[in-house]
Amino acid sequence: MVVSHDRALLNRLDTTFELSTKGIKLYGGNYAFYKEQKEMDNHALTQQIHSEKTALRSARKKAQEVRERQEKRVSRGEKDTSGIPRILLNARQGKGENTKARLSEKHTNIIADTRQKLIELQQKQENLCTLKIDFEDARLHNGKLLVAFSDVNVGYTSEKMLWQTSLNIEIRSGERIHIKGDNGTGKTTLIKLLTGEIAPDKGEIRLADFSYIYLDQHYRQVDSDSAVLEMAALYNKNHLPDHELKLRLNRALFPEVTWNKNCLTLSGGERMRLYLCCLMISNHVPDMFILDEPANNLDLSSLSILADTIRNYRGTLIVVSHDEYFIETIRATRSIEL
Repeated sequence: MVVSHDRALLNRLDTTFELSTKGIKLYGGNYAFYKEQKEMDNHALTQQIHSEKTALRSARKKAQEVRERQEKRVSRGEKDTSGIPRILLNARQGKGENTKARLSEKHTNIIADTRQKLIELQQKQENLCTLKIDFEDARLHNGKLLVAFSDVNVGYTSEKMLWQTSLNIEIRSGERIHIKGDNGTGKTTLIKLLTGEIAPDKGEIRLADFSYIYLDQHYRQVDSDSAVLEMAALYNKNHLPDHELKLRLNRALFPEVTWNKNCLTLSGGERMRLYLCCLMISNHVPDMFILDEPANNLDLSSLSILADTIRNYRGTLIVVSHDEYFIETIRATRSIEL
């Protein structure tokens, strides 16, 4: 976890510490070096897992071959017993059984050790993996006029307007728009206008019929006294079976031990992951995503998940953010500056 989202600052540092459930790990370099090392570590881990899987298959095959050879020897010995005194026959049989038991134990131990190594490596990989959430494409074709502002303004009083110059804005489906401006310039007010939450004091707004989802920096959709599993169930409009619901949560990095966790205790990153997971469970793909300072309460790992999800989303995107790196990552196509 890294607190700062300023990549320029992170890349000027000469030491990076990674905080995880395993503790703190030191990387002797800047953020770019850290990312490179993490990719190398993950690649090496994947190769280790592949090698252990190969070794496990080989050990099982070897054990099967040894077992079959030993059974053939025993079978041949049982057929050729004529003229052999019973005491020698019993000794041979006992020796064969002892050899079979030793070989069986040896290969059982090899298989068990290899399986344990594989389990430990896979658990390590699960801890390192990141969530990937993909939404289907929005239903609206690109280029449809969704919002049109004509000389729009909002008044603090009848004489003083919020913006010195009234707004004339068009937003079309498929656009990825960055709304920027200093604090107090009316970014949140603009969002309320384009969603129809408030009406302008001056000018006209034309809104087409479109669906949208608004995400603020606190992810208030998850501001609930429900448990994680209960929250997911609320979005299960398509009546997915219970095991499928739990599988979706696992994919969103919510294992069974978290299902009874109260949503009010979740971190910003956990709230973001849970809400995106809930949207996938409901199979609700909005025509427009509106994000209001989404990066403020996220660590770098959670921010990367959100950026990947939004970058792959094919619909209209409105983002209020001061994080230029995030804006670049999600591939905004134009900006509106207030």
